[in-house]
Amino acid sequence: MKLQKIYILVLVFLLLGCSKDSDEEVSMKKFTLSISVSPADAGRVYGLTGYISGLIETYNEGSTFTIEARPNYGYGFVEWTGSIQSTDNPVSIIMDSDKIITCVLEKVDTDKDGVTDDLDICNNTPEGEEVDENGCSDSQRDTDFDGVLDLADSCPDTPMGEMADENGCSDSQKDTDGDGVTDNIDLCIDTPQGQAVDEYGCPTPSPVYLDTNGITVNSYEWANIGDKGVIDGVLYTIVDETALRAMVNSGEDVSTVCTTKVTDMSSLFSDTSLNPNISSWDVSNVTTMDYMFEYSQFNRDINAWDVSNTTTMNYMFFGSQFNQPIGNWNVGKVSDMSRMFAVSSFNQPIGNWDVSSVTDMSRMFSSVQVNYIEKVPFNQDIGSWDVSSVTNMSYMFSGSLFNRDISNWDVRNVTNMGNMFSFSLFDQDISSWDVGNVINMNYMFHASVFNQPIGNWNVSSVVYMNFMLAGSFNQEIGSWDVSNVTTMSHMFGSEFNQPIGDWNVSNVTNMENMFGSSFNQPIGNWNVSKVTNMRYMFSGSSFNQNISAWDVSSVTDMSEMFAYSALNKDLSVWNVSNVTRCERFSYNTPQWILPKPNFTNCDPN
Repeated sequence: MKLQKIYILVLVFLLLGCSKDSDEEVSMKKFTLSISVSPADAGRVYGLTGYISGLIETYNEGSTFTIEARPNYGYGFVEWTGSIQSTDNPVSIIMDSDKIITCVLEKVDTDKDGVTDDLDICNNTPEGEEVDENGCSDSQRDTDFDGVLDLADSCPDTPMGEMADENGCSDSQKDTDGDGVTDNIDLCIDTPQGQAVDEYGCPTPSPVYLDTNGITVNSYEWANIGDKGVIDGVLYTIVDETALRAMVNSGEDVSTVCTTKVTDMSSLFSDTSLNPNISSWDVSNVTTMDYMFEYSQFNRDINAWDVSNTTTMNYMFFGSQFNQPIGNWNVGKVSDMSRMFAVSSFNQPIGNWDVSSVTDMSRMFSSVQVNYIEKVPFNQDIGSWDVSSVTNMSYMFSGSLFNRDISNWDVRNVTNMGNMFSFSLFDQDISSWDVGNVINMNYMFHASVFNQPIGNWNVSSVVYMNFMLAGSFNQEIGSWDVSNVTTMSHMFGSEFNQPIGDWNVSNVTNMENMFGSSFNQPIGNWNVSKVTNMRYMFSGSSFNQNISAWDVSSVTDMSEMFAYSALNKDLSVWNVSNVTRCERFSYNTPQWILPKPNFTNCDPN
């Protein structure tokens, strides 16, 4: 019974507690908050949940929070009215009743000029100055919107979009030199006072004019350096050599200069990447063009150039990218064309050139690459050239692709043909050439494919024949007069095997490595009494002829003379008393069983 009473008491206690909580919930009050903005579009009011203006929000009794007015641009906060009266922003609210609040805003006039900020385009009007409907005083107004205020604007009507100077004037409103032509049109802005001008503001008559070819811009004799003139709307400036070189060196545009007064253009674009359009240049007075485009990237049309007074063009396009037609050039006064197109990309027709004054064509179309692997591309018809004045043709086509008919060339005055066709693809008939004055034929056909008959050549003046035919050559030349030749080292290549036993070699001093692998002709009657060097002379050759009668008393070097050769002759009678070098004299010649020379001053093994 006692436990039962205790249980009843606990139950009653719990029921009383629940009843109390329920009464408290029922007694919790709610209040509404309504906020408006005046004018309605002047801004917003923000509270706990974001902007709340124009909404009706419900809050628990006693809730406390802050509201804040945020005016739009051009408006400012004035006060809160309605359920609260305050000029504070933000302001705190206690929800102890339903509240209706108005946020009062008004347009702002920051500079107090009578024009509210939303209309005022001049917000900082100085105090006391009268303004227009846009809120701008005279000191703030820029009527033409050129960035210069009206009070300082000398040109109040600047066209929209034109750049103005510090005085508010655009080029279309200025005439700097007072010639009656506004600066936006004036191409000659420093015309002297009182000078008559054309529609471009340039002095008349113009100091420049267009040549009859319709391309070249010339200047009159009376014109001065620095004078300007207009042709077809383009302003050209007359320059001298000093001014022109300064412009090129600084990379300036030289396409609109008049070069009539320039006489020397040597090295002008040498080693530059410039590639300007200079087709209009007047080069009629230029005498020197050597090295002009050497190692340059220039590759523009200059076919209309008048080069009739130019005398030197050596190295003109050496190593350059130039490959444009210049076949119309009058080169009649040029005397030096050495290396003119060497190592270049040039391969254009120039067969009509008058080269009758040229004396030096050395390396004109040559390559200078290692072993001439990269050939110069020039391979145009120049067979009608008058080369009668040329004296030097050394290396002219060395390392080139040239292989054209030049059989009619008059080479009677040439003295140097050294390396003329070395490492080249030239293989044309030149048997009719008069080479009677040639002194140097060193390397003339060295490492080339040339194999044409030249047996009737008059080589009586030739002194040097080193490496001359050390290529594919194998033609009859037994009748040659080589009586003046002093050097024949490496003269023949591996293909040569023709009779030359009647040659007068009495003046030859050097026969080192003279014969290639195929040679095996009788030359026992040769007078070799002046030869001092016979090193490698028959090394690796098929030679096996009787030369026991040779007078070798002057020879000092016979090293490897017959190494790897086919010789088996008795040479015991040779006078080798002056030979000091004879190592490997007959190395690897097991077939040679007949007596050999008796060397006393060197070891032949």
